[in-house]
Amino acid sequence: MKTYSEDNKKTASLYLIVQAIAEDASLSVDEAAVADYFKTYVGVDDYSDYEETYGTSYLKLSALKQAVMDYLAEHATLA
Repeated sequence: MKTYSEDNKKTASLYLIVQAIAEDASLSVDEAAVADYFKTYVGVDDYSDYEETYGTSYLKLSALKQAVMDYLAEHATLA
């Protein structure tokens, strides 16, 4: 049980960091961004099964996480 607790804390922290970066960078996702995410990273055009299983909010969060990762990759300064 303790293992799951630690994993959940790490996941929650990750999504809070993603949200903070997205807000700071004025990033957001819409339905078109979700569709593009599924086409590009999942390889499907019809993501309705995923939407039924996980809900729209989770799918938007997944697309937002990828948008943040793309943003960081584009704006990173290597020292």
